[in-house]
Amino acid sequence: MLAYDRMFQPIHTVNEMDYNSKTDYWIPFQENILPRSDQFSIGWKNYTNSNFSFSLEGYYKSMWNLLLIKDLEYYLDSHTDYEQGKGSSAGMELMAEYSGNRISAWASYTLSKSRRSFGSKTYPFKYDTPHDLSVFAGYIVRKKPKNRHTFSIQLQYNTGYPYYVPEITYPGMGLPTLPSGYSEADQIFSVDYIPQYPNIRLNDYFRLDANYTTEKELKHGSLTWQFSLLNVTNRENPYAVYRKNGKYKAFILIPMMPSISIKRSF
Repeated sequence: MLAYDRMFQPIHTVNEMDYNSKTDYWIPFQENILPRSDQFSIGWKNYTNSNFSFSLEGYYKSMWNLLLIKDLEYYLDSHTDYEQGKGSSAGMELMAEYSGNRISAWASYTLSKSRRSFGSKTYPFKYDTPHDLSVFAGYIVRKKPKNRHTFSIQLQYNTGYPYYVPEITYPGMGLPTLPSGYSEADQIFSVDYIPQYPNIRLNDYFRLDANYTTEKELKHGSLTWQFSLLNVTNRENPYAVYRKNGKYKAFILIPMMPSISIKRSF
């Protein structure tokens, strides 16, 4: 398979500089600055037998008219406080799938690189993860016409996202309304200078989930129980990094977490 795509995108992302935010916000493009991209891709898929398949795909993508919006208010009001630049992404994706009578499994691996360039500065995109691995395996423990039990595990690993932390700290100016400028002498605060571009990477992400599901057909509808254990190894995957008492600490989003759910269908 060989493909070429040219795409135009009539919207701009806003939070290019806000690496603390994992949510993207979009606004319509302004004036004649319309983002566009060219992508070349080549792929191959092989069906070894009826139960197993393997695929390989490579791609390269060039992007132009990207905006680095530094202050949304200034940009919307007067079309200022932004930079215009370009970007590129390249990668290779491999995927293997197996489907048997009781066992089903798949594994995918992506090797990629994504960059953005504004002025003389080139840096990794906020979602740049050179290595990304996902593995799933499921086994049907009980397989009867009206009663089915399934056990599955899912593993995810990827390189840590680009991030930025304060490099310089300045003493605070205090409050001008107070005689001394500070509420108390021992509470002199400081101001951290955060660079505009990422200067570190978060630790690599690893997570293993386990799930056991029972499905039973009833006279009217079905009943499904699901027992899950998220992050089985209790890996401390950092979501963000903050500074406290002169030291950097990581904010952990999901520790090891059990869950139970029930669904009744009619």
